[in-house]
Amino acid sequence: MRLKATVAAALLLLAGWCGLRAQEVVHSSDSVVVFSDSTAIVAAPENLWTDEYLDTVNVRKRFIINDYCMIGVEAGVQFSGMSFNPTRPSKFIFNAPTYGVTFTYYCKMMNFMPYFGISVGVFHGYSGYAYKVNKETGRVPIRDTITYESGLVMERIEVPLLSSFHFDMKHFKIMADLGLFGGYRYNLKRTGEYLDYTEGSSSRKTTFQKFEYRWDYGIKAGVGFALVFAPVEIHIKGTFKYSWSSLYKPNYYNQYYYRFAYPMDVGVTAGLFFHLTKRSGKSRTELRREAKQALLLNESPPVTTEEFPEGEGR
Repeated sequence: MRLKATVAAALLLLAGWCGLRAQEVVHSSDSVVVFSDSTAIVAAPENLWTDEYLDTVNVRKRFIINDYCMIGVEAGVQFSGMSFNPTRPSKFIFNAPTYGVTFTYYCKMMNFMPYFGISVGVFHGYSGYAYKVNKETGRVPIRDTITYESGLVMERIEVPLLSSFHFDMKHFKIMADLGLFGGYRYNLKRTGEYLDYTEGSSSRKTTFQKFEYRWDYGIKAGVGFALVFAPVEIHIKGTFKYSWSSLYKPNYYNQYYYRFAYPMDVGVTAGLFFHLTKRSGKSRTELRREAKQALLLNESPPVTTEEFPEGEGR
């Protein structure tokens, strides 16, 4: 029983401490002024606000993150590769540029934790791969007797929808994104010394075949940081993207032995973002609304007993 009582008392003390921490008003003996979203609270009674007293006040300003949104442009480079099953000796290739427009809305989870948000955008980029050179022959072996390609680059459009996590400081922010994307492969270019091996393979240099998928979808993630000089942010981010849509139908080559090829990309992007709403503090609209409400309250005449003759209006 003593142990339970001790634990209960400790929990009550902890809850009380957290409750006091969550309050906007600071009760202290060292004359503290706290500015929270432009609202000033003084720990001394108003009738003691003399010039001598205000000169001794210790002023602190709290940094509070609002629910805010922003829009920006991003551009960067990426390295593209392919996950083959069964495996093939392939390598990553350099692709550039990738660029797009992103809209982000940050909001508080359960109206308390200001670390979450949602991000949607439209991007242009590339995907592809190249087979490795055989060290003994110094040449790239023929891996596919239908297309005769040694490598491939596809031009694509994608629309990511991501959950955005962020930790804000006054002029710095750490970010992480995770979510899904949908896309469309609308152009391609095959490379390799065997493309003209047959007439059929030569005609496929820049055209999609019936067995090749053009719609794309998969998972996308990113992590990075931002330099913040409101209302502007400069983002640097590393990204990873893995497609769940194979390049071709699994049985395009053999109806008994399936083959898969899933594109993947690793990249670095830089972005310039502009705040559409205030990141911290109150907007001019909110300040005007508060001033108007305060003015209306001050203009309302106080109700006194003189307005009502004795015995009336009661």
